[in-house]
Amino acid sequence: MQQCLKNTFNISYHIKDAAQTGFADNEVDYICSYSVLEHIPLDSIRRIFSECYRVLKPNGRIVFLIDYQDHYSYFDSNLSIYNFLRFSSKSGKNIIVLCIIKIVSAIAILCDFLSKADLRF
Repeated sequence: MQQCLKNTFNISYHIKDAAQTGFADNEVDYICSYSVLEHIPLDSIRRIFSECYRVLKPNGRIVFLIDYQDHYSYFDSNLSIYNFLRFSSKSGKNIIVLCIIKIVSAIAILCDFLSKADLRF
């Protein structure tokens, strides 16, 4: 796959620690993350965003897709994408509140990151 991406589209595909990529400043044109950030602890997200900003070229692009649907529903057609909402606080450890806090916290971190970034579109 990596060779095909390189030969066909001139894309170099790398799997690295998102908080410490080892890339030079302003080296990367495009960063994408699909359905990953919802699994990352909030304290790590700030380091990841900081690293993304450091390595991204001035006219580079970042795309983050965050999937807050119940992931088990993709494999079990009997489950709704909101299946996680049916659990009580005893069994789900206040999962609804935690999901809302996680969403709000991730948005706050992203807004803080964007307010400090010198993004030109």
